[in-house]
Amino acid sequence: MLKVANPYDLSDKTERASARLARKARCNTIWGGTSALRLAYRMARAGSRVRAVELVSDIYARSTGHASTTWEAWACPECGAACLGVNAAGGHCYEELDVAVDI
Repeated sequence: MLKVANPYDLSDKTERASARLARKARCNTIWGGTSALRLAYRMARAGSRVRAVELVSDIYARSTGHASTTWEAWACPECGAACLGVNAAGGHCYEELDVAVDI
């Protein structure tokens, strides 16, 4: 079973920024607000490598309040290392792993 990981545990700073922005966007869908979208536009204007506007728009469009399987940090089920997205976490220690996400 995969668990949501702390975005600060990601080693790549671009992935870390993506996961932190995804968490902020998810919180916006739960409690309201547009702070993630404002931050995404600011990041895009600054020339960030993070696909910020696409990321926030995707999470806002789903608006389920659950962790994004694509944009948030997930822990590898074998070693616990943080990875960006469920597919990366599931394949971190194994070549192929058929996982079901419990949210």
